Amino acid sequence: MELYTGAREFDPNTLVNLCVERRNVPQDWFFLVVFDSPEHAKFPSNPFTADYGMDWDTMRHIIAHYTYRRSNSYNTLNIYPTNSYESSPTVLHP
Repeated sequence: MELYTGAREFDPNTLVNLCVERRNVPQDWFFLVVFDSPEHAKFPSNPFTADYGMDWDTMRHIIAHYTYRRSNSYNTLNIYPTNSYESSPTVLHP
């Protein structure tokens, strides 16, 4: 799992390119999470699932979440207009 921080306004194409580039990791599962600011970036309490579950304070600062599984090429990029707690994502499959 990699954590990134970025400006609230970012180019989705740049994020898509980063996700595609990071598929070269050796692990079967890979997660990339983008936060709105460095002080709010943290790993989930259950890193095995990469799920922030009931950690609403953290979810209020997640602006994008990417999941990739090498064994079956599953990949999904969720980009949140507000944050992962308060808004539904735009879903991309880079």
